[in-house]
Amino acid sequence: MTSAMPTLAVEEELTARMLAQRPARASRMLQALHALAPEAGLHADTGAIDTFDYAVLHHCFERARLGAAGRSESGCRDALTMWQRRATLRAAAVSTAVGAVLVVDSRRCVAVNDSRLASTLHLLPADPPYPGELATGLVEAVDAGLAVGMEVLRTSTAAVIWTDRCGLADHSVSYTLDFLPATVVTSWATHPLRLAETLVHEATHSWLNECLAADEVAVGDGPWLYSPWRGEQRPVYGIIHAALAFAKVIEYLTQVQQRIGQGGVDGEMVAARLLQERASMAEGRESIRQALDYMAGTRIGRYVEAAVEHCAPPA
Repeated sequence: MTSAMPTLAVEEELTARMLAQRPARASRMLQALHALAPEAGLHADTGAIDTFDYAVLHHCFERARLGAAGRSESGCRDALTMWQRRATLRAAAVSTAVGAVLVVDSRRCVAVNDSRLASTLHLLPADPPYPGELATGLVEAVDAGLAVGMEVLRTSTAAVIWTDRCGLADHSVSYTLDFLPATVVTSWATHPLRLAETLVHEATHSWLNECLAADEVAVGDGPWLYSPWRGEQRPVYGIIHAALAFAKVIEYLTQVQQRIGQGGVDGEMVAARLLQERASMAEGRESIRQALDYMAGTRIGRYVEAAVEHCAPPA
């Protein structure tokens, strides 16, 4: 691997291309929804759609798809109505430095267990309540991430669906699904620095999914490789995702440590997390190297490689 550092310019270039693709995708989705119910008068003008609306549209589209697959007229109608009333969702969202972000208890979502998915699909409800005291934690977490340069939060964080709560020392389980951009399902970390770490991790997954699609990069099947983060064999696609997500986490933790030092409860937590993730990254280097061979010659592949090198443990 090379020793080149990932530059902000490269990340901005990839992000700009990703964002440029959103209007066309949103227009196609709205056209498909319009075909289900022409009388609804949905418009394909996507000029005013921001990250929040883009995330909501994907939830509406998925609800409509499931309704159509189940021949449920009410399901399709509910999806269309939800999009038309998205201002109601925005009113229930938390105002943060990255824009409106919904915080929703998973028990209020439409839960779908699909054998083709490794995790439960949670779709946003049409009228979630305001999250109350969780709003403060979200605002603090977003601010903590942006304070150390985690700009990925701006384009890839719009909905946080929480399944349970976890403390500072607890293991947090979180995931994203590639067809629901800017949405994360997670154990809600009650400490802002831990919650920010989760948001950075999952926003990176969402960002990478969109960048791969925007650049039309298809990761080949390849061999399954060992993942130290899962303790099992994973496909090339999974290794690439883990490499970038944890590289971003290490970058986040490193910057936080420089700001707060290693003393106190927060400093000790950050130091322990850095030690753990640097060890995992070192253990996964050979798998990452092999996985990156399947992205050779691509901008994203070079960026992931540079990000991994940048977060290597100091000599």
